[in-house]
Amino acid sequence: MVAISKSSSPMHEVRAYMSAHMCEESCKLEGTTVGILQLQLQKDITFTILFVIFSAAEGFKGGDFEDLVMDKVTRLASEKGVVLFSKSSCCMCYAVKILFQELGVTPMVHELDQDPEGWEMEKALMRLGCNGPVPAIFIGGKLVGSTNEVMSLHLSRGLMPMLKPYQTLC
Repeated sequence: MVAISKSSSPMHEVRAYMSAHMCEESCKLEGTTVGILQLQLQKDITFTILFVIFSAAEGFKGGDFEDLVMDKVTRLASEKGVVLFSKSSCCMCYAVKILFQELGVTPMVHELDQDPEGWEMEKALMRLGCNGPVPAIFIGGKLVGSTNEVMSLHLSRGLMPMLKPYQTLC
């Protein structure tokens, strides 16, 4: 435990303590440092902090994180026959959800604004060729596109044959 005096900066002492004791009071787990730090700010007040530090040197390098997010997007896109990447506040996403409901299809919906990696997933969807990040519709693991592409397919009678294997029985 480290006691923080009123005469010095608390953050300075925390940094100094962590530098001096991190190796002694933490453990390394595949490029991640996990440890516990106890700080006594006043006589009766003690904070216990669990800290996790991701090491850039041992963890993700360069585009590895982007590759992992891209892998996640492609894995999610192929988990079910019809997959929709959406945002809960997007009106175009809602319109596509209603269209699929009326056509008897229940897509797997991934709300990007509810996912901690949502922002990175949006960028991955754009790299896959989506005009806008949402809605992004995958049928049979293949990117169909966004609202424009789905509506164009529907109006040209090309959507139903693609969805037929995934329709629920009424």
